Amino acid sequence: FTTACGEISSLPFEENFDTYATSYGSYSMPTCWSRHSNAGSSTPYPYVYNPQGNEKVMYFYSYGTGTYNTLFTPQFDTSQIQMNRLRVSFSAKVSNANYESTTKIIVGIANNSTDSLTFDTISSITYPNLSSTWSTYDVDLTSYTGTGSYIVFKMQNLGSSYTSMYLDNIVIDTIPSCSRVNNLTVSNITPSSATISFDSPSASASGYIVHYRISSASDTTWIQTTATSSPITLNNLLASTTYEYYITTNCGDEQTSQPTAISTFLTECGANNPPYLENFSTNVFNSTCWWKRQGLLGNEVS
Repeated sequence: FTTACGEISSLPFEENFDTYATSYGSYSMPTCWSRHSNAGSSTPYPYVYNPQGNEKVMYFYSYGTGTYNTLFTPQFDTSQIQMNRLRVSFSAKVSNANYESTTKIIVGIANNSTDSLTFDTISSITYPNLSSTWSTYDVDLTSYTGTGSYIVFKMQNLGSSYTSMYLDNIVIDTIPSCSRVNNLTVSNITPSSATISFDSPSASASGYIVHYRISSASDTTWIQTTATSSPITLNNLLASTTYEYYITTNCGDEQTSQPTAISTFLTECGANNPPYLENFSTNVFNSTCWWKRQGLLGNEVS
């Protein structure tokens, strides 16, 4: 037998969908979540899916005018948690650039998880804020005055044909006293350094923390460096190496913002001192420091 679902009574509440099956026909859902759809298909949308073959996401799909999918979180214990003090953070993108203008994400609050049409809308996201590139969104529930206890994610089809999208990395927590930074860019990349710039929407920030490490390294420890403003330069990096990084805002009083999404950059190739040996036992063109060019006859070096 299966026991009843308990209410969420502690924060943060997080779901990245990575522990659920994605085998063909499984159509997995996280425990105690609910879904509804009028997508014109017998397939129970949305469901957990792995479009890139590794990281799992929640996959929404519909066909036809007025179709939609809705996803309900487990119920929150409103005797312990005030809904209008929460921030809903998540990542999303449409699965194809052709769907950018025909997809809307709606975030709301519902009194029950069995009625897919009756809930209070808090925020709607459409193109160009929603695109085929992953973006991170923060939705504050401060405007809510009702008694609902479920958070709703709805994909609305704005067109007359297909549309689909991915949802991931949901974090629901109390609204922090400062916001995360946005518009991250990396410039001035050398073999040993890189400069990260960003915009900060929070005037109350006490500083910023960059967390970085070598991508896919066996050591999963994040290195941290702090600064009081943008830009921030990372030094003592390894040449021809991919790094991943994210930034948190220091709110003061030992509080930090939600982290930005993890981004990556590649340092430039470094100079080699003689003697230099290469025996071509591996494919050197897998390295970013070797190039090949076609000759006059159109034959490439291989």
